[in-house]
Amino acid sequence: MIQNIKDFIHKRFAKKGYIIKEGNLYCRPLTQKDRDLIKKIYSDPYCRALLVGDVNPDDQPITEWIGKMINEYDKCGLSFYAVCKKGEKGENEEKVGIVGLGLNPPKTELELPWVSIHYAFPSGSHQKGYCTRICQELVRFAVEELKIESIHAQTLSYNKVSQLILRRLGFQPNGTEICTKSYKDEYVTKFLLTRESYNQASTQEKITIESVLHKDSRYFRDLINKDYKKWYNDRENVESNKVYNKRIINYLNIVSTPGIKREIY
Repeated sequence: MIQNIKDFIHKRFAKKGYIIKEGNLYCRPLTQKDRDLIKKIYSDPYCRALLVGDVNPDDQPITEWIGKMINEYDKCGLSFYAVCKKGEKGENEEKVGIVGLGLNPPKTELELPWVSIHYAFPSGSHQKGYCTRICQELVRFAVEELKIESIHAQTLSYNKVSQLILRRLGFQPNGTEICTKSYKDEYVTKFLLTRESYNQASTQEKITIESVLHKDSRYFRDLINKDYKKWYNDRENVESNKVYNKRIINYLNIVSTPGIKREIY
């Protein structure tokens, strides 16, 4: 299975230069030249507060993390990819985020490897449809072309927008657990997409959500930025982490005030 996926994806890249494409967006394998993109994502306190995983935004850890992703791609073809937007004339690219299909080792000898989907976009790329559009194509690629039967995902339980995106893709809730992959001692909601739920999602009309950014959201973002700097300098302090996480949750509750219908992002 692993070798077949690797060969298939390598042929796709050799032929077209990208793994999937949606309009003016496309994915390509990560390279060390993408350090600026990773740093932008994991230095963004608002974005970082929404992610289950965590990467130290310093130069050396980022270089090591990208190297690990490159090795995973070389092994089986599944890894993180840079999401890029074509320039107006087609020759330049703008890096807008990262997405990934991960091949995870089985937990017991009786289990098979399982596939998971990941995505992270800096706040400047939010509310533009990038995440939903590219993940729709990534899921289609995994199910229809790689013939993957199920895909796992997880998101922090307070990240309602990410959960709506996963539901639109055809994922269904699959339990909760305490987050152990990052500094947030919060619950994560697990999701599972099967071939049946994928087929059902493919027939549904475009989903909209009711959401409006609070008029004072910039003020609250400034507060979070200040808290983030304080947390980063004292990130081993458990009490400091709890205060920071509570402020983030309060902020997310404020900016999710119902009122205006807009396309899911």
